Order: sequence, then C-alpha cells, then structure tokens
Amino acid sequence: MIRRLTLAVLALAISTSLFADTNRYMVVMKRTASGTSPRLVSNSVDAAEHRVRRFENAGSMAMDLTEAEAAELRRSGDVASVEPVIDIYAQSDDAPVQPTLSFVQQEIPWGVRAVHANSVWSVTRGSGVNVVVIDSGIDLQHPDLAPNYAGGYNTFDSTKQPIDDHGHGTHVAGIIAAADNAFGTIGVAPAVKLWAVKVLAADGSGKDENLVAALDWAIGKKKEVGGQWVANMSLGAQGGTDALAQAVQRAVDARIILVAAAGNTGRERLMFPAVYDGVISVGAVDAQLKIWSLSAYSNSLSIVAPGVDVPSTMLRDKTTIAEVEAPLQLLAGFPVTGSPMANVLGGYLNCGFGRTQDIPSDTAGKICVIERSPAGEDAIPFGTKARNAKEAGAAGVILYNDDDVARADYTRWALVDDDETYVFPLTIAMTFASGQKLLNGIPGLITESYRYREYGPMTGTSMATPHVTGVAALLLALAPNANFAQIESAIQRTAQDIDVKGWDYKSSWGVIDALAAAKMIAPGSFAAAGGGTGGGGGAGQQPPPTTKRRSSRH
Repeated sequence: MIRRLTLAVLALAISTSLFADTNRYMVVMKRTASGTSPRLVSNSVDAAEHRVRRFENAGSMAMDLTEAEAAELRRSGDVASVEPVIDIYAQSDDAPVQPTLSFVQQEIPWGVRAVHANSVWSVTRGSGVNVVVIDSGIDLQHPDLAPNYAGGYNTFDSTKQPIDDHGHGTHVAGIIAAADNAFGTIGVAPAVKLWAVKVLAADGSGKDENLVAALDWAIGKKKEVGGQWVANMSLGAQGGTDALAQAVQRAVDARIILVAAAGNTGRERLMFPAVYDGVISVGAVDAQLKIWSLSAYSNSLSIVAPGVDVPSTMLRDKTTIAEVEAPLQLLAGFPVTGSPMANVLGGYLNCGFGRTQDIPSDTAGKICVIERSPAGEDAIPFGTKARNAKEAGAAGVILYNDDDVARADYTRWALVDDDETYVFPLTIAMTFASGQKLLNGIPGLITESYRYREYGPMTGTSMATPHVTGVAALLLALAPNANFAQIESAIQRTAQDIDVKGWDYKSSWGVIDALAAAKMIAPGSFAAAGGGTGGGGGAGQQPPPTTKRRSSRH
C-alpha cells in the first residue's frame, strides 16, 4: 500500500509544477501496509521533494502537497484521509511567576500533598515505570531531573536531543519526577524513568505532525524496551485529525496510559487529544481545591488535579529572579541592570538615601538597604548609591522605592557609571512596602539573591495533568498488569469529592487521590500498614454518565 501511495505521489509530482505552493498534510491509509520497505519513501527523490515522513507505528504519513495533489490523493482508493496539519499549544498560563518558596532545602509542593502522593511513597515511588513527557523537551542537566532522565526524541530534528527551549516541559517533568534529594522540589513519582519527546518549539507551539511523531516514537520505544508506560500530554489543539485519532488509538492498543490537559479555555469543550476515548483528561483546581476559572470542562472530563501556582523545576538560564530570603519570609525583588548575578548572606543596615554620610561605619561585609531619592535635581543616581555602599565595604545593596504608585518603574532601574569597567556590588530593587517591612521587623541574617530561576510556580491544566500522570505511574508500579480501564476506574472511584456530591460537570468525580487509588488497585500492598480501601469522597461510585467518543472529532 505504501508503494502504491508513493507511486501516486511520484505521478502527481510529474504532473504538478514543482514551484506550486504546497502545504503540510497528514495522510492516513485505509489499510495497514505490510512488508513494504520504508526505502520506497525515504529514498525517493520525489518523496524527498515532498518531505514525506512516515509514522509506521502510528499508521500515517506527513508530506508537503499542493491542493491538486491533496485532492488527487483523496480520490485514491488506498487513502482514508488527507488533512492539513493543525496547531497544538502548551496549556499553561504565561503570567509572570512570583516567589513562593526558596527551595534551598527540598520542599514537597502543595499539589503533591493535596493528592496524597507522599503517603504512597513508603510503598512505591514509581520505580521501573516509564513516563514520557510529550512537550517542549526538558532541561536535561537540571539537577532535579537528570537523575531520572532515561532518554528521548526530538520530533523537529531527530539528530538533536529533546532540549527544552521554552520551559514548559521542564516544569511539567518536575511535577512528575523531580528527584528525592536535599534541595528543590520532589515529584509525584520521584523514582520513575523519565523520557522526553520534544513536540513544542521555543514559542510553546507545534503541529499535530509532531504529536503523532511523538506517539509513534513512544509505541516503538515501548516495543523495544518493554515495561509499563505513561505518556503526559500537557498540550492541546482546538480540533483533531484522523491521523491524530489513529495515533492515539495505536498508543492505547499498545497499553500506554495516556493523560492529557483538558484545556485553558474555561469553556464547555475539551481540547484534543484530551477528548479522545482512551485518554485521561485533566482539569485544574487551586490550593483550596476549587475549580480554576479557566479550566475546560464537559461530560468527557475524567478527573481534576492541582494546577494553580504549582511550584516545580524551571528551565535554567532563561528566567531571572531577584529576592530576599529572611527567616520564615521571602520578599520579592526586581533585577537592576548592571548588577552582577550573585547570592550574598549577611546582616543588613539602613543606609538612608545612599549618600556618603548616610552609610554607617560598620557596613563592611553587610547589605546596605537604601531608599530611592525623591524626584528632583538633587536625586542621587542608583549607580552612585551602589558605588558609595561598595566603597564603604558593603557586600550587597538593596534599593527600595519611595513611591510604589507614582514611580513603579522598576524595569528601568539601572546602575550607570562613567567608568565602564567598574564592577558594582550585587544590587536588587524592592517596593517601598517590602523595604519598610525589611527594616521594621526582620531580625538576623538575610540572603540577597539575583540569579537564574531553577524553581518556580506555573498555572494551567498543563500543571494539573502531570499530577495525574505521576499517580498513574505509582499505580502501575503497584499493579504492573493493570490496563487503562482499571487505572481510570481506580482514579475516578476514589477521587476526593468537591462541589456537589458525586459526579459533576466541571470537576468530574473530583480531585485525584493517590493513596486511595493505590489502596483500591493494590490493597495487599498496604495491609501491613493498616490497610483499608482508603477511598475518597467518590469511593464506590460508578463511571461517568457518558463516555468519550472518538467520532466527535471536529
């Protein structure tokens, strides 16, 4: 069949101008080809001209076609569908992140605690289960991800590693599998084998071709190495294609547990592939276990999970952070142009407006807290304030505002000096309110920091999805022979009820409960610890009133 399809493409190439405009299409054949060498596609000059890409495991192809070529293929008896590729997007909120935790010591994120995953760790942490994060790639060298990273694939360029250049995939991966160590965060299933497939580019978008390629790779890798597999898809498209639906079904048939984001539209319509049968679709709740206002919903929604201000691993060398950490407090700061990146631990002093006479004599080794000068001709430049502090021996400088309403121009604060070689001390900015809070009641040593962010919160159904993926991995570690229906049933029947009792439209069965689901699917594993089914608010309930339908594709 692939031979006939390829010959059809070649014939069309002869009859169609090579200079005609082409678009990218997904092509699905009516019957699975058998015994056909990929060489007939990959080694053809004309197939190369059309950039034919074959997905053997997913049962489809991608290629460049003119409108005439696409129309001709649709008339072929061997072809089931020819559809233009569609866009897919990360399902996270790109609002600026704010500091929540210092992560100097390891923190268990609120989402991990909310789904009771840490209560399962005494029995399993997901060891041996394979989790593939289908996303923007991951930071392969992140200290909280590298210990669990097993390999991956880049759907844009198979010769390159699935390196994250957006940050979304790194954050998602950390929610699932951040390592159990002495720093940072810890994932829902911190001992799984972590795989990464890059399907989203630096802007957080991709095509269904990339997603089909990812599922094709995951099916092939599972055939190669065996074991239990879960695939996380914190992404979505407004519509679907036959090629995507078939790739999802092939992955389901390969016994890969698929988990996908419901979407961030706030509307009564799930994104694709979350809407497909055989996919666990996930909505988002906040720390009070209330439905996030932008979480998509429908009677096809499977479960909800923590998705608002969820802390996790961040792509290093991309996002900077300025802050002051004090005992039991973390104060947000702002970067100041011209300051070096550094961390300074020490006592602090009120250095007035940063004039020479304002700086105390015992400043050496300490942090100077300096107020912004009032507007006017006598205002002291920020660079002069920082230079005066440094020459008095200060190890760092904190500049705080004088008027947070009239002059909230922090992004333009800069250290300027006539001597371009002058090295300023670590200097960050702060609001007037934070500056006063620091000076009026925070005792002891503080840590001033301007660095690249390695951890931080993000929001979206993208963040809710990996919580469910991690729980599914824990369940597979406990019950390796469990199928999709058993995993989904355990998750739904033991969910923590929110809103109305039982199933409801926006929250489905409620918030996923790892401990209750684990006790249901493998009660013997918990017998020694006191046992019980441990069901949540939805324990014993029946499946949702309707099921997903793959036929509702567009």
